[in-house]
Amino acid sequence: MSDCNCNQNNVQSNSNAEHVPNFAVAGFDGEHTANFDAIASAFEGVDAAQIKACVSATYDPATKKLCFKLPIIGHFCITLPIPVPFGADLKVCAQTCGIIPRGAKITVYLNGHAIYSTTVGKC
Repeated sequence: MSDCNCNQNNVQSNSNAEHVPNFAVAGFDGEHTANFDAIASAFEGVDAAQIKACVSATYDPATKKLCFKLPIIGHFCITLPIPVPFGADLKVCAQTCGIIPRGAKITVYLNGHAIYSTTVGKC
C-alpha cells in the first residue's frame, strides 16, 4: 500500500496523521505490522489490546453526522466537513491508539476512497 498525499488527492484531514489503511484491501500483514515483535518484546507480560477494523457507517445529511460502532471501543459520531451524496458507500477504518486503547485513529472511506481522517476518544 502506498502512502497517500492528502493535498494531491483532495483528502480532508484535521491532523498531520497518516490515513488508517483500508484493511479490507490491505489485510493485516505488511509494513504497518513490521515492528510488532520488537515492540511486543519491550512490553512482555503486559496485557494490551490493539484493534484494527473496518466498519460500516451511517450518515445524516441534515447534520453532516457520520455514526459508526467500533468493536469493544463503542459508538461514535463525527461531523464531516463535506457533504456525502445519497446512496454512497461509507466505511470507517480504525486502529486503536496506545498500549491500552482509549481511542482510535480513523479514516472515512467514500466509495473506496479516503476522504477524511481524525481521531476519536483519547489518542
